[in-house]
Amino acid sequence: MANKISGKDVVFQRSAVTIAQVTGTKWSGHKREAVDASNADSPDNYREFIGGLRDGGQVTLSLIYDEADTGHIALKSDMESDTAGSYSIVFPAPISKTWTLPALVVDIGREVPFDGKVTCDVVFKITGRPTVA
Repeated sequence: MANKISGKDVVFQRSAVTIAQVTGTKWSGHKREAVDASNADSPDNYREFIGGLRDGGQVTLSLIYDEADTGHIALKSDMESDTAGSYSIVFPAPISKTWTLPALVVDIGREVPFDGKVTCDVVFKITGRPTVA
C-alpha cells in the first residue's frame, strides 16, 4: 500500500520554527538545462544535448496573513535580506521526510478580497541543492 498523507499535516518551517496559518505549499520542482552540443558531425542532422546546470526551482507558500505573527514578520524580514535562509517542508508519518531548502524570499504578494480573508503568497527561490532526510 502506498504511503498517503493529508496536506493538512505537512508543515513549513523557517529555521526549524513552524510558520502559522499555511493553507498550501507548491514546489515547482527540479529542473535541468539541456545544453545544445550539436555540431557538424551530429548523426542524421539531429541536435544533440548534454546535461547542464540544475535548478532547485521555487516554492510558493500560501497563508492567511497575520501582520502580528512573528513567523510572518520574519518572512517579511527575509525579503529584505540578501542572504539565503534555511526553510523546510516537513512530511509526517508514514513518509517522515524533511525537505530542507536553502532559499531567498523573492516575492511577497497579498490578496485582499472585499468579502474574504486576507491571504499572502511568499515565493522562495531555491539556491543550491535541496536535501531530503
